[in-house]
Amino acid sequence: NIESLLASEHLVLAVRDMRMALNQYLTTGSQNDLRAALSLRQESDAALAAAEKAAVSTQTKHLIALARDAHDRFYNDLQHRGDQPTSADVKEVNQLAFDLTDGVLSASAQLLDHNRRVAAMDSARNRVLADRVGLGLLLLGTCGAVAGVLVGFAMARGFSRSIVQLSLPVRDTAGKLGEVVGPIDLSANAGLGELETVMRTIAEETSAVVTRLQESQREALRREQLAAAGQLAAGLAHELRNPLMSMKILIQAAAADPTALTPHDLAVLAEEITRLEQLTRTFLDFARPQQLSRRVFDVRDLITQTVRVVSGRCAQQEVTIDCRLSEQPLWLNADPAQIRQVLLNLLLNALDAMPGGGCVTVDAMRENAAGGYSSNRQGDILLLRVSDRGPGLPQELGERIFEPFVSTRGTGMGLGLTICRRIIEDHGGTIDAANGPAGGAEFTLRLPLAAATESILPEPALADHGVPTTSG
Repeated sequence: NIESLLASEHLVLAVRDMRMALNQYLTTGSQNDLRAALSLRQESDAALAAAEKAAVSTQTKHLIALARDAHDRFYNDLQHRGDQPTSADVKEVNQLAFDLTDGVLSASAQLLDHNRRVAAMDSARNRVLADRVGLGLLLLGTCGAVAGVLVGFAMARGFSRSIVQLSLPVRDTAGKLGEVVGPIDLSANAGLGELETVMRTIAEETSAVVTRLQESQREALRREQLAAAGQLAAGLAHELRNPLMSMKILIQAAAADPTALTPHDLAVLAEEITRLEQLTRTFLDFARPQQLSRRVFDVRDLITQTVRVVSGRCAQQEVTIDCRLSEQPLWLNADPAQIRQVLLNLLLNALDAMPGGGCVTVDAMRENAAGGYSSNRQGDILLLRVSDRGPGLPQELGERIFEPFVSTRGTGMGLGLTICRRIIEDHGGTIDAANGPAGGAEFTLRLPLAAATESILPEPALADHGVPTTSG
């Protein structure tokens, strides 16, 4: 409205300037004065354009349209008269000046009056609004102060309630801790400062209790280590006693009669010495793990060689071994000797579980990360499974089957599977034990396959004697 009002005032001033210029022309009759009057059109056009841009109401737009029509008609006629001036034209211009300038000036004056009235009404509304805003601010200030008091009171009550609620677990903690370190004083109406002091005391006492607990845990660990060492010594003494007793009897007989030793007795001595050597090696493997000597090899060749090692015992027990190996190479970056030790231990355990004959199945295949069978791709894993048709694993053992000194045979030491799991985990794999769907025990190994697939010469075949085993 203010912009429209200013534009209307500029338009009225421009029309008045134009009328004064026409009066000058009518007095002198000079074409220069006429051209000066015509040049004032730019000023009036600019004022009309500003008024049209600022117009909002329908009445304002109507008044501007009337002023624009009278303005354009006046200047067009004036331009036509100024192109070919005559004495008659001067008279017509005089009449035109009185008629049309009155029309333009009248429309401009109406527009100006209308804008003044609108501005006055807006000013009145603004004053009313300002009064209301002032009253609202006054009420807001009053209510804000009251609300502040109420909120402060509510916060004080909430804070007091929080202190009471906080004091309950603090009292409970102080009571429980007091049973260990002594009483901790806390008054019934404890404030924030007293609670802070008590909590600091609780923190200090808790730190002391934790320190004592850590010492107790270290002491318990030392006792467990001593117990394990004692259990290991007892197991070793038990396992060494039988072969030593047999050797002692034979040596005592030889001492009484040197000719009493037969070739059979010497074979028994050699067998018992080999057994002692195997027992010693088993305990050394358990107590001092060997360093890995990795190389890339095809695990199928290792399986074939290991099965050939136990073929003699399989023939004696009437046990068949069914090897189901992948058609594609299964390259493994591992220690061949330790992987062979694991496989040999599992095969010997399977043979021990079937003294009356049966079938052992060895599966070796490639498996992808999702658990399905896979083609030769980087990131796949080796799935190696050894299954037998024996009585299976006792349900009460579960994962304890891999713990030290846990055995399913009365003569077993219970270290073989423990060593197997450690070897597989050192290679970044896993080993699981379960009962198969058709009965019998089933051991499943998973090892990461090598990314490289270069060909490796096979390991030399193993003999059927002198092979260190860790059958458990």
